[in-house]
Amino acid sequence: MRPARALIPLLAALALLSIAAPAVAQSTTRVRLDNGLLVLIRENPVAPVVAVSLMIDSGTRWERPENSGISNFVTAVMVKGTTKRSGGELAEAVAALGGKLSAIGDVDYSEIQASALARFWRELLDLTAELALSPALLPVEVDNERELLLSRVQKRRDSPNSRAFDELYTALYGRHPYALPILGTPESLQRIDHAAIVERYRAYYRPGRMKLAISGQVKAADVLVEVRRLFAPEKSGHAEMLSGSPEEVADRILDLIRSKGVLK
Repeated sequence: MRPARALIPLLAALALLSIAAPAVAQSTTRVRLDNGLLVLIRENPVAPVVAVSLMIDSGTRWERPENSGISNFVTAVMVKGTTKRSGGELAEAVAALGGKLSAIGDVDYSEIQASALARFWRELLDLTAELALSPALLPVEVDNERELLLSRVQKRRDSPNSRAFDELYTALYGRHPYALPILGTPESLQRIDHAAIVERYRAYYRPGRMKLAISGQVKAADVLVEVRRLFAPEKSGHAEMLSGSPEEVADRILDLIRSKGVLK
């Protein structure tokens, strides 16, 4: 998916079920929490389902040739489990809600997508927050996913159509990050180790870089209370150390400034 399509999943989450009942008035609530998280909630009383999309400003546009594919790599490892449950247990928990949960890395963003029966919206939101905020990121899963990603890269290179599009974007964007392949290259994937995955996650999966959209048979006021509890709990007051590259530190400082309302 390329830049022109970057907002499609977020818009799709907000528009869920609207086609089936265009005559029903729908209310959309837009709130930016103090920690910088942007929350969009659309109430749709038509069908008993709910969809959640958590988009993170982490994609190939923030990558370099030497770490190409790391955004997608992070999401691939994240879905293998959290600090509370394994990947299998996570899948079982979502299935029990009549839903599904997945994560992808793309050009302008990474995204966690989830859906379930509306009466389980609290449980679904809890699982989404668990995956986003406390992934296990185990070293063994990094090694396993690297092998799978290398296989996918080779398969893409063996496909004439996929190879043609990759060559086109390389020629079109040149040295711009948009020219980088979403899956990465064999060289970059071999270079990305467990430490790099953890560092990337810590640098980019922050509230100020996140947009959370919830759409379905829910009440915005109730959802917002739960979102605040899960994504913006009261802090202890301890100072957070800013680490990472100069560019990453600069981004974090800007996020902190925006969260205080100085910049919009």
